[in-house]
Amino acid sequence: MYSRVAVIGLGGFGTYLVKELSRNSFYVLAIDKNREAIEKVKDFVNKALILNTTNEEAITEVNWNEIDLVMVAIGDPNLEDSILTVALLKQAGVAYIISRASSEFHSKVLRMVGADEIINPEKDMAAAYVGRIAMPNVIDMRHLDEKTVISEFIPPAHFVGKSLVELNLRKNYNISVVAVKRSTSPRQGNREFRLIANPPPQLTIQNEDVLVAIGSKSDFDQLRQMG
Repeated sequence: MYSRVAVIGLGGFGTYLVKELSRNSFYVLAIDKNREAIEKVKDFVNKALILNTTNEEAITEVNWNEIDLVMVAIGDPNLEDSILTVALLKQAGVAYIISRASSEFHSKVLRMVGADEIINPEKDMAAAYVGRIAMPNVIDMRHLDEKTVISEFIPPAHFVGKSLVELNLRKNYNISVVAVKRSTSPRQGNREFRLIANPPPQLTIQNEDVLVAIGSKSDFDQLRQMG
């Protein structure tokens, strides 16, 4: 399990990453070659370094054995810096590297030089917004791999009042409900939910429930079309 994370590149995306990681109690090492960028985050991370990660000698100044995961958040217009950084991190023996990519070609090069995982925040954000437009009852949808997603969605009206065993979603829609978020507060106020993980088959769906399910994107599309 990852608990100690380094983030390299503190632009808008990198800064958001370190804030979210810190908020979720990760040990965070923030790295950027720009002093001003470091000054903005140093008060809410565990450690902040002014470091040029395209410099081979500078890379060796960090004890990477103390870090579980490195996220290279360097974006446009510094694509060469991100590629060289990933290559040097791999050379330094970093265990696992996630790198931001700006294009398919950039992604391929990053993998060639050692990135273990690629993220494209602009592409992912666009896909998420299109998904929200296409399926307005979907609260959140995240890809687990190229085909499989986990989705939080408001159940269609004809689900309400029926049990999970009656709905038989695995057979009828090829999706599996892994949790139900049940409202504990009135719709008019701030919504609070109680999570029912691995819900029993006899659980009856209520009007303000949110279902958490796993399936393929096409299966969720079919569910939307069937209303």
